[in-house]
Amino acid sequence: MKVIAISSSAQTIFNFLFSASWAIYIGGALIMAIVWKPLQKGLAPQQTAVLCEKMGEKYKWVALSSLSVIGISWILLGLSDHEFFRSGSLGIKGVTYLQGAIGAVCWVGLVVVVMLMGVKLHPNSHKRASLKDAELSLEEMKLRRRKSIKKMDLLLKAELSIALIAVFTLAWSQAISK
Repeated sequence: MKVIAISSSAQTIFNFLFSASWAIYIGGALIMAIVWKPLQKGLAPQQTAVLCEKMGEKYKWVALSSLSVIGISWILLGLSDHEFFRSGSLGIKGVTYLQGAIGAVCWVGLVVVVMLMGVKLHPNSHKRASLKDAELSLEEMKLRRRKSIKKMDLLLKAELSIALIAVFTLAWSQAISK
């Protein structure tokens, strides 16, 4: 039973958007983890602070945009699949309920991780001292920043792990559907 009807051309476009958005998202996560993170170690602290702030802000929007397109295209593909409600498929040919559930949990996890990094931790690591921080010593402020950066590093690793699980799940579903 189709919930919505879309043409085969539209379905092709949604499949392309779904795949391209995953590629952009994974590529960005890999660049942040494999290229940007090690590169920071060779830069002066002032350069690192400025570049990290700018890259983090840009990455947040690229990641959230990609994840939004992934979610929307997957929903539209699922609602247009006539097999959606009776055969155990979840919108993309060959994706079972289990694989779809794993993918959905990964997608929600990625949105949460990106939001935590982009809205909470990343701004905290670049926050200037406020009046209420005036009582803190310079060492205490540095300690706060280091803690925030350590949490960011952990979340970056978690993000990459979750994203790879999602992509492997998708590859698994495509492999067994043939």
